[in-house]
Formats: sequence, C-alpha cells, structure tokens
Amino acid sequence: MPANDKIWRDPKLMHVVFAISSALFLVSTIWMMVADHADDWRPYQTKAFRIDARLQERELGELASEDYKRQKAQLTEQLRSAESLLEQTRAGRGELEAEFAALTREVDLDRRRLRAQNAFRDVARADYDLAIRDGLGDDTLRRLKADFDQKQAVSDDISRRLELNQALLTAAVDQGRAETRIRDDLQEGLKGLSADVDRVSAALRKISPSSVSSGSLLASVGSIVQAGKRQVMEWPIIDGFNSHLRVQQDWMPNLQITLGMTKTARFDRCRTCHINMAKTAAGNMAAYPHTPGHSGDIEDWVAAHEYPHPFSTHPHHALYCTETSPHPVTQFGCTICHDGQGSGTSFNNAEHTPNDPAQFEEWHEEIGFH
Repeated sequence: MPANDKIWRDPKLMHVVFAISSALFLVSTIWMMVADHADDWRPYQTKAFRIDARLQERELGELASEDYKRQKAQLTEQLRSAESLLEQTRAGRGELEAEFAALTREVDLDRRRLRAQNAFRDVARADYDLAIRDGLGDDTLRRLKADFDQKQAVSDDISRRLELNQALLTAAVDQGRAETRIRDDLQEGLKGLSADVDRVSAALRKISPSSVSSGSLLASVGSIVQAGKRQVMEWPIIDGFNSHLRVQQDWMPNLQITLGMTKTARFDRCRTCHINMAKTAAGNMAAYPHTPGHSGDIEDWVAAHEYPHPFSTHPHHALYCTETSPHPVTQFGCTICHDGQGSGTSFNNAEHTPNDPAQFEEWHEEIGFH
C-alpha cells in the first residue's frame, strides 16, 4: 500500500490525552505511595518517641535544678580564674615544656642507644664464651674479655644516664601536673557534675532535637537541622534509608508455627507497636508501668508514670520479655504464648482479641474490629 498523509487520530488531541494521563498517573503514584506509607504502626511509634522525649525533658528539668546551675556557675568561675593564673605563668610553663620536650628526646635517644649497645655487648659476651668453650689461648681470652668489659662499661654508662634523665623527666612531669592540678581538678569536677545532664541531653537530642535549648547560636542551628533531618527521614521512600520509624521483627526459626497444613519458622512483629514491652529501669523495675484506665493525654501518663497499651512494659517483666528474664522476647517472641498473627502490623491483622463483649463493642466502634 502506498504511503499517504492520512492519520487515524488528531495529534493535538493525542497530546492532550497524553498530558492528562501522565498527570493522572503521577497523582495515582503519589496517592499509592502515601497510602502505602500510612501504616497503622507508625502513629504508635511516633507517640512512643513523644513519650520518651517528655520523660527525658522531665528528667532533664529535675537534674538541671537551681542548685545544679549554681554549682556549675561556681565551678565555671573557679575554672576561669585557674586558667587566668596559668596564663600569667605562660613564660615559665613554656620553659618547663621546652625542658620536658628535650628530656623526652634524650630519654628516647638513650633507650635506642642502650638497645644497640647491649646488642654489641651480647655479641662480645658470646665470642668470649665460645672462646672458653673452644679452649683458645690466654691472649685471645684476655683480648675478648677486655672487649666485653669495654662494651659493658659503655652500656652501664648509658644506663646511668638514662636513669638520670628518666628521673628528671618524672620530676618535670610532676611539676607540670602540680602547676595545672587545680585547673585539672576543676575540669574533672565540672565534667562529673554535668555527666547526667549531658547524658540526658544527648538522649533527648537524638529523639527530639528541637527540645534541647542551648545558649550557642551554632548549637541551636544544629538542633534545628537535626530536627529537620529527623522529620525528612519519616517521608515516603526516604524512610527506607535507616529511618527511626521501622518494623521491629523477632525471628525464631526453632519455634515453628502451623499455618494451614504446614509448619514454618515463626517471626513476630509485635514490638513494632508494643515498642516498650521489654524496657526496664534501674533496679529491674518496669520503665513504663501499665495501667488499664487512661486519659489519652501523654502529659497525664508521664505525670502519673502509668501507661496504657501498647506503650507499657510487659507485666511480670522479670519473668517475661526482658533480656535478663528466663524468656527474653528476642528468643521466644510473643505469639508462642499469645497466639495471634505475629507478622501483622495492624490491629486487626495481628488478631487481637477482646477480653469481654463490652471491649468488643468499643473496638468495633473505634477501629472497626470484627
């Protein structure tokens, strides 16, 4: 068939259809990503981090009391005075540091010299011993013995000089420490005083960077940047690159579960929502004590130090779940006792069961439980 200019469809109409379909495809792709990202477990983990941040803020407020601030101010002022005194004696300390450096070089050089001289001495000693063994003449023995004695004398001289320089070096070190002892003691005291505050601040900065206030503009900007980075890591797609929100999976291949007509390795994702179930505080106490009734307000939970499911520590944690218990969750999981579907990450898919008909109706109304 010969070629002609006839076309089946209008190109302008095709361009419009292509543009509209491309836009619809983009919108549907974004909608799919957002819908896929809207997992049931994410709000639970987000709220758990908010609880932790509030607890850290409360502990930081208790640690950074007025008494702590007063002691820190006193130590800081004393440290500033000590550093000022050291600054006034900089010239003398410079001479001491130069002497210390010179003695250090001398000690290092004497050690190398002594090792080399001892090697020569040992060779001379070996030659003399071999001559005695082989019964060489008296002249040869006297010559070898004289050579050994001369090398031993050199080694002894270097050893004495090394001991003297080491003593001088030790004295210089002691003198330097004596001059800076007050400053060093104040620095250690300030570090010890701030240890707990720094620890809690670091933990709070990790989970809620914007909650940590600082007098430094650079530190404040850094906190804002960290908070923005943490927020970006929760976005779709990006959260797949080591986000703080993630599915927690416990793998128990030896505790098989029956699915249909076969047995397969058990894996539980229960801790994805029950994130605090195995956490304990000092003295092996529950870090998040459980209470059945709750107001729904995080502030009330923290104030009463009582938490509802799924934010509480497992009951009888000394027996279950914690790593020091006979049944750590990392080895036994949850469904080995509780049944349910351990791979589920939503309330219904995990197959929770109500305790009574009233709770069933409550779940049905609130979350569509069936």
